[in-house]
Amino acid sequence: MVRLYDVLEWLKTIYPYNYTAGKIDRTRQETICALSRNANENKPYSINGKSYYCKGIRLILRAGKRSDESEAKAGELFGLLYALSGDVFSLAGLDCFIQLVYSEPVSLYTDETGVYEYAIDFDLYVNKGA
Repeated sequence: MVRLYDVLEWLKTIYPYNYTAGKIDRTRQETICALSRNANENKPYSINGKSYYCKGIRLILRAGKRSDESEAKAGELFGLLYALSGDVFSLAGLDCFIQLVYSEPVSLYTDETGVYEYAIDFDLYVNKGA
């Protein structure tokens, strides 16, 4: 089983940033929060004879009070994840791959203090058989 903590540790290796899990840290203007989200767990997937289960992940990126810089930062992270989409990698000792849910980061506008927030949703497929 892959935990949200495992996803955070993996994200830190590919995109260094301030991370939290489960709850958005609104005390920082620049942070990424990883949340579990509903995914269609009945969505079977098989590749090369291996079965995978689906874990839904939502990243909330807080990237400051300037809209242009925030949008660029969200695009940078999205582009990195897009480049990894479909590639099998190891996470917590299990074969995994990701598929992005949307074609770009989703703007959540600003919080009450004016910090821009973006959501990036992806499905994490985890090998059942390892």
